Amino acid sequence: MLEITGGDSSHDRPGLDLVAVLDVSGSMAGAKIAKAKTAMLFMIKKLSSIDRFSVVTFSGDAIRLCPLRQISENSRKELENLINGLKASGNTNITAGLQTGLKVINDRSLRRGRSVGIMLLSDGEQNAVVLKAIADNSIEGTFSEVQNTANLSIAFSQCLAGLLTRVVEDLKLTITRCGDESKIQQVIAGSYPQSKNDTTGSRTVTFGSLYAKEVRKVIVDLLLSPAEQERGAGVLEISYS
Repeated sequence: MLEITGGDSSHDRPGLDLVAVLDVSGSMAGAKIAKAKTAMLFMIKKLSSIDRFSVVTFSGDAIRLCPLRQISENSRKELENLINGLKASGNTNITAGLQTGLKVINDRSLRRGRSVGIMLLSDGEQNAVVLKAIADNSIEGTFSEVQNTANLSIAFSQCLAGLLTRVVEDLKLTITRCGDESKIQQVIAGSYPQSKNDTTGSRTVTFGSLYAKEVRKVIVDLLLSPAEQERGAGVLEISYS
């Protein structure tokens, strides 16, 4: 068994580029949109001056209400006014909302050394399966079903806490046999994607992000070469990037 543990996030973390993709369709009217606003205002308060925030709304179509804005005293007030002005009406087009949110991330001119995240909020009427599929198709995506809208801020704060304690991005673990001393039979790493190099016999597991104090475990099944007598030998090489 191999274990990788995330370090301490108290050191300088990368700035976060966060896009909130919000359902403002008619089914969100009333208490739902009010609780969504409360959750968004809470998040804006938790972001710091190294972070940037963008808001995308969707109903029948999607609109980018603002580009990625650096968090400052002035922009915080402008973003709060933007959130408070949201109104619910129309149909639900999650695809348009997600594509617009992805475009905000992909069109960034400043990318180097920055962390990214998209938070998608919908009341999920007939869309819970879609929302879960979106999360499952992201290496580190998470899906939270909030039955009680009063708990919406808690769900968002937990997600944001993860993004603000991210210590490693694009983590890859490569496991390689040592010559003819061993043969890798299988690598068990949950649902994380794996690739195999037939030439070297190595396996690479792609983890995505690693958060402070988070532990990832990998089990490697090895077939060792026969030994006629006691001897020492390297059987596995491990590297990560």
